[in-house]
Amino acid sequence: MRKSSLCMFLVLTATMMLVESTHASAQSFCKVGLMPREAAALVRLVVVRQIRGVKPKGQFSVDKTSNEPDARFYSFEALGVWNSGPGSAVLGNYSVNRRTATVWDTTLCERIRFPKLIRLQEHYCGSDVTKLKPDWSKSMDGPPTNC
Repeated sequence: MRKSSLCMFLVLTATMMLVESTHASAQSFCKVGLMPREAAALVRLVVVRQIRGVKPKGQFSVDKTSNEPDARFYSFEALGVWNSGPGSAVLGNYSVNRRTATVWDTTLCERIRFPKLIRLQEHYCGSDVTKLKPDWSKSMDGPPTNC
């Protein structure tokens, strides 16, 4: 009797975990993979927010890098050019998950979130993608491997 109760408990627990993970993964991914231009648009929005208020004003570019250390992500480098002098400066390095549209600052190894970015992610992937679990260490959709 005791063994059957334990087996029943284990079966129910496993079933609940399977249903929960299936439900989470169904809601957590873009229906169609994110295109590189969409990922670049997310990074441009991040860079615009980060350089807001920087003086003197300049221009920046977001370039997809050829070195992508993690196949789950597109990798980008943002370069700034200021009108006050020659040359350019690296503004940041970013990775965008191809399936979830999550954006990571790979220099600081931090996931980036703010309302305008979330709206654009929802536009590309649907509203469920922004409700991903915050506990990235236990999730399959964690930070890029270069973090």
